[in-house]
Amino acid sequence: MKTDMSFPNLTNSVKMVLAFMLCVFMSVGSVVAQDAYAVSVFSSTNIENPDNALGAPDCKVAKMEIKDKSEIILKLGGTVKPGTNIIFRFRSDNNGNGNGFGFINASTSPTFSSTNAISVKANSTSFQTENFPVSATQSGIQYVKISGDKKFQLESVTFTREMNRPSGPQCTAGAIVGTPTAGDSDGDGVNDICDLDSDNDGILDAIEKRCDQPTVANSISGSGVYQEQLYIFNWTSAVFNNGIQNGDSQTFTLPDGLTITATFSNVVNGNSYRPTDMNTWSGSKLWQMYNTGSNAEAFYGGENGDASFTIQFTATKNGLPFELDLLALDAEATNNGNESITFLTNGGNWTFLDSIGGGGVWTGIGTQTIITTDTEQSGGNSIFYSEGASSLNINVNAGGRQAFALGIYLICDTDQDGIPNYLDLDSDGDGCPDAIEGGGNFSHGDLIESNMNGGNAGGAFNGTSPSPVVYNLGVGPVNNDGVLDTVGAGQAEGTSKDPSTNNCATDLRLTKTVANAAGTIITEANVGKTIYYTITVFNESPYTIPVTDIIVKDYLPAGVTYNSGASIIPVGTTFSVTGTTGTWDLASTLLAQGASIAITIAVDIGPNCDDITNTAEIFSATPSEDIDSTPGNLQQP
Repeated sequence: MKTDMSFPNLTNSVKMVLAFMLCVFMSVGSVVAQDAYAVSVFSSTNIENPDNALGAPDCKVAKMEIKDKSEIILKLGGTVKPGTNIIFRFRSDNNGNGNGFGFINASTSPTFSSTNAISVKANSTSFQTENFPVSATQSGIQYVKISGDKKFQLESVTFTREMNRPSGPQCTAGAIVGTPTAGDSDGDGVNDICDLDSDNDGILDAIEKRCDQPTVANSISGSGVYQEQLYIFNWTSAVFNNGIQNGDSQTFTLPDGLTITATFSNVVNGNSYRPTDMNTWSGSKLWQMYNTGSNAEAFYGGENGDASFTIQFTATKNGLPFELDLLALDAEATNNGNESITFLTNGGNWTFLDSIGGGGVWTGIGTQTIITTDTEQSGGNSIFYSEGASSLNINVNAGGRQAFALGIYLICDTDQDGIPNYLDLDSDGDGCPDAIEGGGNFSHGDLIESNMNGGNAGGAFNGTSPSPVVYNLGVGPVNNDGVLDTVGAGQAEGTSKDPSTNNCATDLRLTKTVANAAGTIITEANVGKTIYYTITVFNESPYTIPVTDIIVKDYLPAGVTYNSGASIIPVGTTFSVTGTTGTWDLASTLLAQGASIAITIAVDIGPNCDDITNTAEIFSATPSEDIDSTPGNLQQP
């Protein structure tokens, strides 16, 4: 059975096939199939259990409660790229009436000012699907709104992977499976430009690369969706007092230590372009989306100020080169006649990020050259970004007066070690690999020691772990998108960006010996003698995690008396005895990977002793879970 799905303002209608499916839980390897984006409920009205529409298909539904008055808006967690599929699963109610109508709208804005509409009909109590492929003309979708009859029930809204990455020979040229290269960071045979998981930790780059950075982003007001993820350059250097000249440059130092230098060359007619506020005139729109409060966000030219420039960018963080995702910003407004601004990048193809009003008229979306030709009459404007860019060529066809601005789409580097999260095997620097702290069910047995460049090995690493993490999930087998078969659609980020939570197990080992005063190991001793129990704790964790909060319990046998004067207690630790239970407290001691610490407990043998047995155990530690604890974790022997 087929249904027509109409999209207003698009040239062609799209036909989709309804598929009837049994309700099953899908899993691949040891991780439940998950979305490349974290879909969330933005708002809901008259919806029963709206959260049931989230996550992978699981037979749980969000139900429309009142006909024509029920609505749920879902935030898709990222800008949907051309080639991505949005998959809706739904059904009618289970009372046999069927024929539940639903209406699905997709938009770039939660106000649904620009909308693509889908009309669907749930005519069965079995689940049906609508597979909505996002075309190039629909780039920028971030929200979906679903409304419908009372009978209409929505189970899930999910994504297949983004498909706007390059394809063809460039994806594998120079890549060698098992050998990391400059183009293939994880050595899985798929170059980073085509790899959806460039460090093979199972968390897709689309998730790891972006995060809110309120202390770095510099917009203080506006309607833009990415207020905490953009940094707009403010051109405050005195070198621009006489306009833009060859060799002019400015260095920007961001709060996270990222240092960026922009240098102008190939300047033609740059004299009239001076730093100014983004609010250049009454018809401009960009400042209404993002406003840093500065009066130097844009370069504004004089009347009929046709001009062109090349701008070269270099960036470092903690002594390491750092990539930039540059923004193209039309800071004034072009009309649809004789005005335009062209941005040519040496980085990735220009990708839509955010818009206001109708978004304006731009050409070249999805290529390295983008041109804005109308952000005036259309009453809107858009922002585009180019990944991994270091150079821009800008050509201004002024007509009247024009302005341009530039900035960066911030890349997430949680532990500030100069290695972006999507290339960092321990993004939060806590010593626990991202592959373990992600939302899947991977354990140490799934890890492979990696020799990829970076991965916390940078000399400027400043996380809490004293040593670099070198583990991921291996180099294969992978699909042509660089995602390991064992992770399916990829795992969620879990606690990989949370340095306060360490989800790795440790591996502590305890040994004990019994000796006489001369230090000779013994198996028997006479009444009245002093014997010495030496307890040693080893950190044999496979992870570079120091263990803390260690408490060791030593259960003294009946008939012996603790001799504190003859005992040797390590500095920074304490030992106390209550009844027959001794407690060795190492709470203030960090036991590094591969390190050990020992205590010697002296006891005097009383007159009523026969065979005596002394038992000791690691009672607690942080992390609390031990890989191979016998008996089980936190259980007494």
